[in-house]
Amino acid sequence: ATIDLAEVTEDMGFKNFKALRRLRDEFRGIDGFDYAVVDSVGGINYEFLASLWVSDVVLVPVQIGRWSLKALTLIHSRIQSIPAEIRPEMIAVPSRVSEKQGDALRHKITDTYCRVSATTILSKGPVVTAIEKGESLKSEYLEMYGQLASEVIENG
Repeated sequence: ATIDLAEVTEDMGFKNFKALRRLRDEFRGIDGFDYAVVDSVGGINYEFLASLWVSDVVLVPVQIGRWSLKALTLIHSRIQSIPAEIRPEMIAVPSRVSEKQGDALRHKITDTYCRVSATTILSKGPVVTAIEKGESLKSEYLEMYGQLASEVIENG
């Protein structure tokens, strides 16, 4: 199986743009929130496409590796299919890498598909373990995510 097989899902009927526009309008109509975070699986399915349509900014974690960069290309093409007036900004976030690898990803991606965050989510043992187990992060590791949130909000 390859990531290209994910396109089959879209070809099988997930191009209901009227429903996606309605979902975006409904989502925008919710009062009382300045920000909402929509977390979606990376697979090309209806939930993923819907999350792209309701978003102003899409953060895409990228790692060193062929599949990660291929996924970035695929996500970029899906975002480009959204009408320009509601198209979200895409930001690649070097994730679960070293600072050096994050810099290499920034160099490789910058101006190719999207903006790349200045923040790198480092590959530190406790962070990786917490993410994999779905557990809360300890406060000393939350700083990376706070820095990313500040960067996105300030530049958004």
